[in-house]
Amino acid sequence: MMNPVKAFTLIALGLAKPEDVAGCLGRVSPCPSLEALCNGPQYIIEAILEDLELKRKVFADVERHAAPDAIFSSNTSAISITEIG
Repeated sequence: MMNPVKAFTLIALGLAKPEDVAGCLGRVSPCPSLEALCNGPQYIIEAILEDLELKRKVFADVERHAAPDAIFSSNTSAISITEIG
């Protein structure tokens, strides 16, 4: 879920309207487990620490649990996506 401070900053900078932020936050929900996460969504975004082995583990776990047609992306800046797997 978006940090409330970040949401306020987006509003203060004029990059978002309060009603837009509220709507966005209402569509985001944390998930208690990887298995539960992979049961429904077709688009999964990984945004964990920049740790190659950790990202490889998450990629492997998602691949094992997600639907074959699910789209899985990574929010990585320090690690080449080709190194992850």
